[in-house]
Amino acid sequence: MALQELLQTLKTVKRLPIPTPSFPRQTPNFGIGSSIVKSLIASDARTLFSDKEAAASLLSGLDPITFQSVIANRSLKSNKALAFFNSVLQDRSFDFKPHLESYVTLICRLMNERRFDDAEELVKSALVGKGSDSKYEFGEIVAAVKNCFAGDSLNQKLVSKLFNVMFKVYSDHRMFDLCVKVFDEMESSKLEIDERTCTVHLIALKWADQADGALEFLHRMVRAGVEVSVYSLTVVVDGLCRDGEVARSVELLEEMARNGVEPNVVTFNTLIFTCCKRWMFNELEGILSMMRNKGVELNATSYKMLVDGYSSCGRIDEAERMIEEMHNRGLNVGAYLYTPVMSACCRLRGKDAGLALLRKMTERGASPNADAYATLLDVLCKEGDMERVKEAMSEMGERGIEMDEGMFGSLIVAYCEHGLVDDGAKLFSAMKSRGLSGAYSIYETLVRALCDCDRDEDAKRLVTSVIKLGMARDSLSLSGLGDRVGFCRGS
Repeated sequence: MALQELLQTLKTVKRLPIPTPSFPRQTPNFGIGSSIVKSLIASDARTLFSDKEAAASLLSGLDPITFQSVIANRSLKSNKALAFFNSVLQDRSFDFKPHLESYVTLICRLMNERRFDDAEELVKSALVGKGSDSKYEFGEIVAAVKNCFAGDSLNQKLVSKLFNVMFKVYSDHRMFDLCVKVFDEMESSKLEIDERTCTVHLIALKWADQADGALEFLHRMVRAGVEVSVYSLTVVVDGLCRDGEVARSVELLEEMARNGVEPNVVTFNTLIFTCCKRWMFNELEGILSMMRNKGVELNATSYKMLVDGYSSCGRIDEAERMIEEMHNRGLNVGAYLYTPVMSACCRLRGKDAGLALLRKMTERGASPNADAYATLLDVLCKEGDMERVKEAMSEMGERGIEMDEGMFGSLIVAYCEHGLVDDGAKLFSAMKSRGLSGAYSIYETLVRALCDCDRDEDAKRLVTSVIKLGMARDSLSLSGLGDRVGFCRGS
């Protein structure tokens, strides 16, 4: 092939010709069509429709076939054709319904100029009615497309794009039965099916809680010879896992591996998350074994889910083993990974285990964060070890970790419950100096503790601050504290 011929061929592929539909029943009124095109070229649709009388006169003889000839006229730019199309449909004084072929022609013009958003909006306007009902039978749509592209083999790529957009629009509106019809039509007509559009459809099925539908559609893709990506596989696995279908997910991985689609770490993380969340640890071991056999390594997200899962069910040794493995692999181990283990240690093994883990974190270079200290302080308070509470608070200060309102409140209540009212009051003052107000329960606990120590004046000052903050005076009276400090109802 000569170079010039090759360049001409490439140009043809890049800028596909717009379909010219046949008109079997009648021919367009070229006089009216020509007048409309000239008016639109000279101005625009807005100007044309602004003069109602002139517009009515010009459009009085407009029929669907003439309308389509205007839309298909290449001397009229696509933006003006689109504006005219919308103006005619939106003008309520003008009772007009275009043929489907007019939609197809204009959609193809827009896609050919890579105006895909406008094309998609027009497809939606043509296909989707109120309440996501279909405006036309699917057979009518196919017939209109075939009429527009009759005998035009060069436009096969454009037809494929059109059907893919139709597929996406139906999927976006959860018209899943019509999605299957579009897919089958594309397969039977040997049109190119866009895998990305299929993936979007799988996501829509997943969010519609149709995991079985997503699985069936994935099989349909395989049968049609559509190249399935690992992302599409992961979407279906995620849908199954949401229903707890771990075994079916594993079967799907094995099946797709035979078809040349291997899972990646994101796919496996979906399974790991489900197993950890549901405490399906026997299944989890099988999944981890499959990862090792396929040479897929755990990443930071994998380890985080495993640590959370093992910690939540009290399998502390396994959780610590995961953290140790991360250290050995040189992965970044933040304090957030230790927090759930700290919680499990304190809950199941007591304060000494929690303190030991805190030291271990420090030795490993993972500086404890506020959450780790909050967990440790909670167990120390429950066990009444207030000296170690003070030590932990001192460590926090040295590390520059500030206590939040919730932490202040818990410690103030704990000090008061253990008879250390002065310490509670000091901590309350520190909280106030930070600009934190605290919950009503903190004030009530501290007022009660001060009253029990016969420190009525201190309690009265605190009640005054409560009232200044706008907290209910009736709440104090109902608790029996208001009368004690002279703030009874009506005083």
